Amino acid sequence: MIVAFPFEIPFYEKEGVSVAFHGHPLLEVLERRFASKDDAKRHFGLDPDKKTLVLAPGSRGNEFKYVRPAMFEAARRVLDAVPGWQAAVPVAPRART
Repeated sequence: MIVAFPFEIPFYEKEGVSVAFHGHPLLEVLERRFASKDDAKRHFGLDPDKKTLVLAPGSRGNEFKYVRPAMFEAARRVLDAVPGWQAAVPVAPRART
């Protein structure tokens, strides 16, 4: 299997899958915006000491409209079951909600 990100390699190796990462065009051209995960969390108003469940319902109007309710309900259940976590929802700049 060829993966898109290097952090995926250990997951597949653990499952016995032959896996390789050969680079990702975006990783090669994008500059890191934050020095650390904690800096990014602070920037977005999140608690750096908590684990974060990121919900990505999509940027197209229909994706957001139809996927969001079920995704948010699932997130509520996870957050109820796993105390001490927080949730974040990145929204594309041009997303219509």
